Amino acid sequence: MKEMNPFDLLEREEQAIIHQIDLLLENYATWSMDEVFANVKAVIDLIRNHIHQKENLVLSRVQSKEGVEDIAKRFYELRTEIDETIDNLVMIHVDEPGFEQLLEKLAQQFKNVVKLSQEELFPAVESMASQDEIQEINTQLTRLLAS
Repeated sequence: MKEMNPFDLLEREEQAIIHQIDLLLENYATWSMDEVFANVKAVIDLIRNHIHQKENLVLSRVQSKEGVEDIAKRFYELRTEIDETIDNLVMIHVDEPGFEQLLEKLAQQFKNVVKLSQEELFPAVESMASQDEIQEINTQLTRLLAS
């Protein structure tokens, strides 16, 4: 069986997370507060884990290489924005005014990370990393997804 490109795996995971966020936003008004809370917690965990994976498996390999510094800087700025929004979500109750808007903000911030990754980070890594490095990313990512 041919191994999948690690960037395809990450993009699939990103699309699944976006789907979860969109589903949550679509059902926010109709789900019970317990359902919303459980789904918000799950989405936050998914986003944090995904960003952590991307940092450790992809960005860490190339962030010091010439031409990637700007991408890395913008990635970390977006991550900081996401962390702040998540902190704000955690501080207020699900049924308080502003909670849904924070969810919408988080969705857009995550989509910004996805856009940066797909349009700039992944192509930069593919052009700069050796086949062995890409294989190592794939091996580690496959191991993480299987656990």
